Amino acid sequence: MAKYGIKILALIGIICFTNACVAQQYAEVKLETVIQHEVAEYHYTDNESKMLNDAKEVVKKYWIAPSYEAEYNLYSESYKNMLRRTRQIDNAIDYKNSKQPDEFYWIKQIYIKSWIKDKEKNGFYKLVKIAVLAEWEEEGYEGIYFITFDMVKEENNLKIDDIKMCGESI
Repeated sequence: MAKYGIKILALIGIICFTNACVAQQYAEVKLETVIQHEVAEYHYTDNESKMLNDAKEVVKKYWIAPSYEAEYNLYSESYKNMLRRTRQIDNAIDYKNSKQPDEFYWIKQIYIKSWIKDKEKNGFYKLVKIAVLAEWEEEGYEGIYFITFDMVKEENNLKIDDIKMCGESI
C-alpha cells in the first residue's frame, strides 16, 4: 500500500507541476498577446492642413447650398459624368428636376474625421476624405447617416467626387 501511495503522490506531484507549468505558459502567452501599439499621428504640412479645412468648407456648402445649381457646381467632372451615365443628368436643371422635394431635414452634422488618402506625383492631392455623422428628421421618423465625401482637386478647387452614405432610421 505504501508503495502505491508513493506512486500516487509522485503522480499527483507531476500533475500539479505540469498544471503549474502549463498555467504559467498560458499566462505568459496571454501576457504576450497584450501588446501596446503606438498610435500613429498624422503630421500635416500647413498646405495640407489648409486643404483639409477647405474640404470641410466645401462639405459645409453642400449642406447649405442655396440652390440646386450651387450644389451641382460642388461636384467634380467625374461625378457629373457618373450622373450623366447613370441618371441622365446633364446640368443643374436636370439635377434639380431629378431631386424629390425634401421630405426630411438635416438637423446636425458632426465632422468625425478628415484625411488625405493619396498623393500624386506632381504634388497635388488626388483624394481627400471627410467623414460626417448627419442627423435627419422627417415627420414621425428620425435617423443618423454616416456619410463619406471623397474629394479631388480640379483647377485649384476641391470638388466632391463621390458621396457614400449608410444609415439607420429610428
